Amino acid sequence: MIDIKYSIRDSKIHGKGVFAEEFIPKGEVIWYWTGREMTDEEFSKLDKKEQEKLKHYSYRSKNTGKWYLSEDDIEFLNHSNDANSTEQIDEKSGAGTLVAKRDIQAGEEITQDYREFETEDDVRKRGIEI
Repeated sequence: MIDIKYSIRDSKIHGKGVFAEEFIPKGEVIWYWTGREMTDEEFSKLDKKEQEKLKHYSYRSKNTGKWYLSEDDIEFLNHSNDANSTEQIDEKSGAGTLVAKRDIQAGEEITQDYREFETEDDVRKRGIEI
């Protein structure tokens, strides 16, 4: 769940993006995991239309091999090789959070390097140059 004031707007990176509507200091939690996860077997049982949607709005973790679909606007978070947020994993629960990698100004697009959670091949399959 996104835990800051934000908006979804047109992005210069790709389509729509998540934009900070307040100053976010380095280290502040931006988002924490709430959503669905499924195995490759469960994914393969979905119809092709649903699979295509999930390939675009979810990701397959290079660490667990599971598919993750968030249930909020984080699906609009765009990739950047010089991202201003980064993933942190809670050692006890294994749950992921997204934190500010540096200070983020109000009005700035929030980005993440997708290679933190996907293989480079999977990132390229999304049509993203890395």
